[in-house]
Amino acid sequence: MYKELFDLSTKKALVIGGASGIGKATAEALKEFGAYVIVADINPDAVKGLFDEVYYVDIADYDSVVNLFDKIDSLDILVSTPGINIRKRIEDYTIEEFNKVLNVNLVGYFYVAKNAIRVMNEGGSIIFITSIRAFVVEPGQGPYSMTKAGIVQLVKVLASELGKYNIRVNAVAPGVVDTPLTRQIKSSRR
Repeated sequence: MYKELFDLSTKKALVIGGASGIGKATAEALKEFGAYVIVADINPDAVKGLFDEVYYVDIADYDSVVNLFDKIDSLDILVSTPGINIRKRIEDYTIEEFNKVLNVNLVGYFYVAKNAIRVMNEGGSIIFITSIRAFVVEPGQGPYSMTKAGIVQLVKVLASELGKYNIRVNAVAPGVVDTPLTRQIKSSRR
């Protein structure tokens, strides 16, 4: 039933962070519904041969993001999922750790958006995965929560600026999902 409602056979999709977790599940679902699926990830070998195209990208590195989008001539759907978390209280964070979380979780999404615009000539949809932590915080989640809240604001800005080009921009804020990122939480609580 759903395949008839959501036929994506004429759509080209890029899933950044598509080698594991929510990103991989998203890429698999897009493929199941007929989309031509490109996956880009810091670990592309994990999904080599599973999707139509697979590339390396480090979204914290602007040149890496530019290089990825130079390989893509057009795009209908973009889903960006990467995220890292270093669970510590603010006082225990090093500047290097803070910058790493900031660069992957927020700055990288800016890089992705800036470059996606140039290949979404016919309009399309941008979906950024944020987190329930954008809205609900707990000790030891400070920088992660700040960056995920920043994605929500980035999405609002992009939606207001890109609507005139027929590009929809939305955020999805899942709660806890069993992924490699959240498994570290379970193992640290034992």
